[in-house]
Amino acid sequence: MSNTCKHFYNLLKVELEDLKDDIEILEQRAAKDLENRDLSNYVYQENLVVLENEKEAVTQALKDLSSFNPVGYENISVFEDALCAHFQCQFKEKEIFPAGYELIKRKMDKLKKLLKGTLL
Repeated sequence: MSNTCKHFYNLLKVELEDLKDDIEILEQRAAKDLENRDLSNYVYQENLVVLENEKEAVTQALKDLSSFNPVGYENISVFEDALCAHFQCQFKEKEIFPAGYELIKRKMDKLKKLLKGTLL
């Protein structure tokens, strides 16, 4: 099962890097909307706080993920549980909004379904 956990680990890194890129694109888009006066400064600032927090969560998750070795876990669920517990603890300690964790958890759930063949 460790090969499946390794596959999950590698796919999760790719998904999180992609999510980080998406958040940066949204930040750029919001800045452009502010410049074009499609957003008020207030709405822009509120959106920026959310996006920055989400990006911080993903950045922290990527950093923490590098300290995990997927080999030795019984299955994907056990590995995912270990990651979730670690991320929740880290995010609480660093005062990262829960929404950031939820984004990452959704990616993990999607990958778990994909690797179990239920997403196909």
